[in-house]
This record gives sequence, structure tokens and C-alpha cells, in this order.
Amino acid sequence: MKKYFLMIPLMIFPYAYLVWLLSMFFASSYMEQFFDQSGSESIVWLIVALIYLIYVIFIVFYNCTVSARGKYTAYESAKINLFVKGIQVPAYIFHFVLGLMGCVMSVWGIGIIMVAVIVDLVTILLTGISSIGCTIRMKKEKILNAPLSILLGIGCFIYVVDVAVAFIYFFKAKKRSKKPEIQAVPAEAVGGILNLRILKPALSVCKVLDFSGVNWADEYLFIGKTDEENSLVCSVESVPANVTERDDGWRGFRIQGVLDFSLIGILSKISTIMAENGIGIFAVSTFNTDYILTKEVNFSKAVEVMKEHGYIVEE
Repeated sequence: MKKYFLMIPLMIFPYAYLVWLLSMFFASSYMEQFFDQSGSESIVWLIVALIYLIYVIFIVFYNCTVSARGKYTAYESAKINLFVKGIQVPAYIFHFVLGLMGCVMSVWGIGIIMVAVIVDLVTILLTGISSIGCTIRMKKEKILNAPLSILLGIGCFIYVVDVAVAFIYFFKAKKRSKKPEIQAVPAEAVGGILNLRILKPALSVCKVLDFSGVNWADEYLFIGKTDEENSLVCSVESVPANVTERDDGWRGFRIQGVLDFSLIGILSKISTIMAENGIGIFAVSTFNTDYILTKEVNFSKAVEVMKEHGYIVEE
């Protein structure tokens, strides 16, 4: 919800000048009792307008950057993009009608047309820049190929076409996001994109005397027994009292789906990506899938890296 709230100033941008003019008109009589110098109230409203414009420019580039870098998934970014465009559609219609009215007027008509055109152009420019992040995210998550992402990215800066592009982004990203939570992963997916789900608890890697103190109700619990040791991976809160060694501060994510035993290279590809970015991993395999753990200090970077390589990381 916060991400939508931050975008409100951009959503209402094509309406803001009307609000500003009306506020100045209705508030001017009240402002006179607070300001002695002529024109002081106009300066105040100009400052307010300037602060608003600075924030809109900031949030445009902020949304573009965080979307491109993977803070938002392609689906989340597409929803924001469509929401912004949808809120602005009535303003486009209003300005179109205003332009038609200006065509039948004299000098005043030219001024009205110019205002409508300038507001629409600036709005499309700002929302187009914001949409770049969504385009990059769609490309990184393999929802769009390179030529199509370039073509649609250009469309984000074209009147009316930008709204159509927002719908295309939304429905394509929504289709990708609707995957069964547990599904078999075909062999051809090894070289493609896999979904990863973040595990919520902080984990501990331990050695224990025996497994008598294990909390079997723990959501995530991995046990290993050999002729040399008894190993345990569990939540930090569930480390048993008979622990002999422990290493806390691990976070992890799971490869979604059921991995066929014939699949080759899934874990190898992930470990290579991590190694190239200086991130050590601790991998655990189960009958269904693989779990990848990293130290908590590196976890945010690990998630970012996986997103940059096109993996879909689910919270």
C-alpha cells in the first residue's frame, strides 16, 4: 500500500494545476489577513507548487530505479504503472475536450489548447520515465524479449499508446505471476527462469549431541546424521539445549516446485551466480526441491542478484 501512496502526487499531476489555481483563487482573500505585502500570497503558492514539482520528479526517478533493480516484481511494478495511468485517463479526456473547445475560440482558444497540450506532454514524459523501470523489470523476468521491451518502452512516451502499454504490461505480468505454488519443473526449465520463495525465519546451523531436543514443530528443520556428526538446521529460537556448536544468522530461500531427479545444473547455476558476486551459500536438498541459505548480512544482496539474473523472488 505504501508504494501506491508514494505515487499519489504523480497520479494527480494532470489535475494539480487546476487544484492549484482554484486554491489560489479561493484562498487569496484569506491570505491577505496574514500577509501585509502585496503579492506575498502568490509567492507562498509558487513555493508550494515548486516543492510539489520537485517531489513528483523525485518519485518518478525513484520508482523507475527501484522497479528496475527488483524491489518490486514485474507484476507489482505493472500494477503501479496501470494504476497511475488509470487515474490520469479522465484528465486526458478533459484536456482533449478542452482542446476541441479551444479550436472554436479566438486568441483565448489558442491559450487553452497550449495549456492542455503542455500538461499532457509533461504528464506523459513523467509517467513514461517512471514506466522505464517496469519495462526493465519485465525484460529481466523474461516476460518481454529485448525487441518487444524496446518497442513497448517507446510506446510509454506516446499519447494514448502509453495507456495501452500499461494494460499490456499488467496482463502479461499477471499471467506470469499466476503459477501453481507446487508444480513439477520440466527439464527444459533448467536453463530458464525459476521461482524462489524467501523463508521468513532466521536460521541456525548446528551440531548437536543427539536429536532428543529437536523441536519437531519447527516450520523448517533439516537433519543430517553421519558417523562423525549430528547436524541440524532450524530456526534460531528452536536451537536445542544439547547443541555443541552453532552458527546463527542465516537466511534462505526455496526453489519453488518439485524438481525432477533427472534435472541437472539448477543448484550449480545459482551457486555460480552467488560466487561471482562474492556470496557464500549453504545448500540443503529435500525430496521435492533445494534450499539455498546465505548469511543474513548478504541476504539482501543475494535476493537482488537473483532478481537481476531474472529469477522471480517471492516474499
